[in-house]
Order: sequence, then structure tokens, then C-alpha cells
Amino acid sequence: MSEKPFKIVEVHAYIATEADGTEGVIGKVLQVSGIPEPVFMPFIMADRARLESLRPHAEQIARLTGRPIVLARFSTRVDLEIVKPKKID
Repeated sequence: MSEKPFKIVEVHAYIATEADGTEGVIGKVLQVSGIPEPVFMPFIMADRARLESLRPHAEQIARLTGRPIVLARFSTRVDLEIVKPKKID
């Protein structure tokens, strides 16, 4: 019997709050092979393993910024659009 494919039904995000109350998802800037500009990888996770692997980074950001980091769960999925690949001639 084969396993069911993983389906994302909820996501978690590490969120920082600025002194004025503004919130933003924290993340890390990465250099990705084949992409000339640095890429921002937000700390948004759909499984426990990824959540735990990013926790030390969230703790480091809290320590460096002196701001609390909130782990939030979002659990209502609404598919807004399907972006399909275009053929390249």
C-alpha cells in the first residue's frame, strides 16, 4: 500500500513584532545557485521537522534583535490561483 501524498493543511510562521506593533515574518537571506540575486527565505513551515530545524535560527534572531519572536499557526487554506508552467520555445 502506498502512502498518501503530503497535503498542506496548515502552516506555521516565525513572526517578529517591531516596537510600533508592525509584524513581519522573519527569515534568512540565501545565495541560490543559478539565481544571481540573493533570495529571502521566510521562516514558514508546513511540517514539524522544518519547524524544529528553524527554531535555533528564530532564537538567534530574537537574541540579536532583542525582540520577541512569535510562532504562529495558520490553518484555513484557500487556493487562490494555480500558476502553470509556460512552454519555452
